[in-house]
Order: sequence, then C-alpha cells, then structure tokens
Amino acid sequence: MSFGNPDSIVTTSWDDGHPFDLRLADLLSSQGLTGTFYVPVRNSEGRFTMDSDEIRKLDRSHEIGGHTFNHVDLTSMSQEEVRNEIVQGKQHLEQVVGHPVMGFAFPRGRMNAAIVRMAERAGHSFGRTIHGFRLSAPKGFLLHTTLQAYPHTPITYLKNAVRRVNIEGLNNYIFRLHLQSDWKKLARTAFDTVVREGGVWHLWGHSWEIDEQKLWEDLEELFKYISGHSGVHYLTNGELMEKYRWTD
Repeated sequence: MSFGNPDSIVTTSWDDGHPFDLRLADLLSSQGLTGTFYVPVRNSEGRFTMDSDEIRKLDRSHEIGGHTFNHVDLTSMSQEEVRNEIVQGKQHLEQVVGHPVMGFAFPRGRMNAAIVRMAERAGHSFGRTIHGFRLSAPKGFLLHTTLQAYPHTPITYLKNAVRRVNIEGLNNYIFRLHLQSDWKKLARTAFDTVVREGGVWHLWGHSWEIDEQKLWEDLEELFKYISGHSGVHYLTNGELMEKYRWTD
C-alpha cells in the first residue's frame, strides 16, 4: 500500500459535550490527533454536560463547536425557537472560551434547508451533518462524515443512507467499502482508501456511547492505526473547512 497522498486528510468530531469528552480528548492527543467537540449548554435527554472549566480545558488543545443550547430536535420547533437554540448556544460557548465558535453540528443529524440557513446566519462558518460514508472534500457550508464510532448493522447503514438521500455515501458503502458490517474494519478500509486515493476520512461519535459500548480499547487501536502517516494531514473540522473555503 502506498501512503502519503498530499490530499489525504483525517478529521474527527464528537457530539453532546459529555464529561467523557475529556477522556476522549486525552486519547486523541496521545496519538497526535485532534478533535472537534460539539457542545450543547444543556442536554434535554438528561445526560450530563461539561461545566465551563471542563469546556475551557478541552478548548486548549482541541476545537469547540456549537450544538444548540438544549440539545433538541430542531425540526420539531418553530423558526423562532430554532433561532434561539442556535444563537444562544453559540453565544454561551463564546463567553466560556473567549473566542468565536465557528462550527455547528445539528442535534441527532436532523435538519432542513431553513435550519441550515439559520445556522449560517447565526455566524457559523460550517454545519456538520451525519451523512455517512463520504470520502470527498467538502463543498459549501455542510461538512459530512465517513463513519460513526458505533456498531451498526449493514441494514442500518443502508437505511440511513436512503433516508438521508445520501447517494454518494450509499455508492461508497456498496462499491468501495463492500458492505462490511464491522465498524472497525470499515474505518480501516475507508482510511486506506483515502490515503491511497486522496480525500477526507471523518470519524464521529459520542464519548458516552463509547463508554456504554466499551469501545475505548477498540478506539485506541484505531487511533494508532491512522496516526503518524507521512503526507496525511490531521485537521480539526474547522481547519478542514478553512482549507476548502475557496474551492467551491
């Protein structure tokens, strides 16, 4: 295998702002990797979120992004409620970290065109989706992902791609990733493809799910596999989007 394609990029992102994000950040840092952590102020689902000191600690070595104020399904709300969730979440985080927060992740991946416009108008420079199996460079405001750090079945992968009208991801899963079911093998195959052909490998997930599913050792092995390759660029979501900002 030939490693080192100059257009090969690795990025990771993590949602919900759970205190386990600090453990995940340490694991990333130990392998020379970075992450973008999308943090709500509160979680309407009842899960813990980091306090201000923990967010500032995370911000020192990784990137912080918005994830609404209360971590709610924006598609079930009025336009005014959506605007308030996005704007107030962004403002609170910026007060905590003391600098602009540029990225935004749609809670539960749920969005529509109006919500995307509101995220952009609120001052975010990009919005991260959970459209999976994408390997190409981003274009425009939306940043898609490659794989979630979570054990799904092939049927679930296919259903998600169809439901989100994710044609590119569906084609990649069938023809380039060969309908594999094991998320760790999928992650390695996708990484090898990006290193060989160029593109973006984007792993995302939730630290609280990693703990519930007991995936810490698996994740550490994967981080060791992808780290330290000559010619591979290891970027935060924001750095990735800035790199391609003028290529639309």
